[in-house]
Amino acid sequence: MLENHKLSNRKFVLVGQSSSWAPATIVDLSISFREIGLTLVAVLSPDLTQEDQLMAQEKNIALPATIEELFYRDDISFVIDYSQDDEVYTQLLEHCSIDVEIISSSLARLLMPVVQSTVRRLTNYNTMIDEFRGKAAKYQGLFDNSVVGLYQTRIEDGMLIVGNRKLADIFHYDNYEQFLVEHNAVTNFVDPASRDKLFVLLYENGSVDDFEVQLKRKDGTPFWACMSAQLFPERGYLQGMILDIDRRRQYEMQNKLLTQRIFTIQEERKKKLAQDLHDELGQKLTTLQLGMGKLKQLISGQFPQQNGLCEKMMTEIEQIGISVRRISSNLIPDILERFGLVLAIEAYVQSFTDQHPETKVTFCSMGFKKRMPAEIEIVLYRVIQESLTNILKYAEAEKVEINLTCNCPNAILTIKDDGIGCDLATAIDLAIKEHGAIGLLGMRHRLESIGGKLHLQSTLGKGTLVRAQVRVQEDC
Repeated sequence: MLENHKLSNRKFVLVGQSSSWAPATIVDLSISFREIGLTLVAVLSPDLTQEDQLMAQEKNIALPATIEELFYRDDISFVIDYSQDDEVYTQLLEHCSIDVEIISSSLARLLMPVVQSTVRRLTNYNTMIDEFRGKAAKYQGLFDNSVVGLYQTRIEDGMLIVGNRKLADIFHYDNYEQFLVEHNAVTNFVDPASRDKLFVLLYENGSVDDFEVQLKRKDGTPFWACMSAQLFPERGYLQGMILDIDRRRQYEMQNKLLTQRIFTIQEERKKKLAQDLHDELGQKLTTLQLGMGKLKQLISGQFPQQNGLCEKMMTEIEQIGISVRRISSNLIPDILERFGLVLAIEAYVQSFTDQHPETKVTFCSMGFKKRMPAEIEIVLYRVIQESLTNILKYAEAEKVEINLTCNCPNAILTIKDDGIGCDLATAIDLAIKEHGAIGLLGMRHRLESIGGKLHLQSTLGKGTLVRAQVRVQEDC
């Protein structure tokens, strides 16, 4: 049967009336069969059109007159009989050799639609293959020329399955082929625990973005990288990208040190100013108050009207002294240096409430067994100062809750008000335009300089929440 033939470079003959395969011409049939490896070499038909005869001559297709003449050929693999004539079929059986197969008219009628369908499918398949190759070449170019390192590694042993040239550059491999063979994700981590942490996050979430970690280059030099990864446990691999951020981290560290230095200088200047206010202006006010007291004694009996004026001036001097002490305390609260953050906040809240009784402020602290480092205490104290100042100016709040807790190794400060709230994006833009990004934005930079974070949350009509978190390192 036909299915037993290997349809590759097989030669065949069409027998029968051309009306049986109309409207296809000889050339159409020849092309259709050639698409699947069959070659039409002869046609035996009593009613070929002149057009078919001319086409057959152009394509070197034989046109024998009789069945006997047909089988003079020795290169025929099989005959397709379209005659639908039992006598023709019998003659074919009599004259053909045992190596030639004859396909009956009924099977021929089935064969042509199958062949044509196969041709269409092959054409579509080839078109799809060409499109796929084009896309593959396009994506291969994107893969090879990516500005980030792309990788796929086995979960089991960390060996590289595929990686692009940028990844080889990141790890300082000059030989790309060597990189593909040697690179191992397990040994790339400076701290093996960081890889364990990465996989914990991957198994929990399926993917991880912007995971910053220290890796090692080919020569063992550590560098900072930002990784994104997606886990495919059922396939045994993970894939993602790596960005070299070592230079950026260096700039960030330099910026952090510079910011720390700027804030340190600010605090030193505030401390100097507070001491000058206390020592110089405070002493002069005291001297002035004593002088006014003596003047009052001298004129008390002779000039009663001036005596009242002296009393008024002494009261004014006393109020100035109180303001100087308050300003000095706000600059560098003596109680903060001597007794720590908790007592300093309690004193500041009491002073704020006395001056602004329309706003009820409560303070609660938990978990502190000892004092925090001085640089942390002063930053958190400044956050409270700035927050209460903003609440007084803009929030129209009646209640403010301040909570300071130690949840080792972190200290967490929250300031929540019931004011009118705001659109944070608009408020920050306005602050930058009007004040040059000082205030809470300055506090954010200050917290970041000591490894902390500041989070702001506000809803119109529902108040604002300020949350500061900083790592204490030691037991609180």
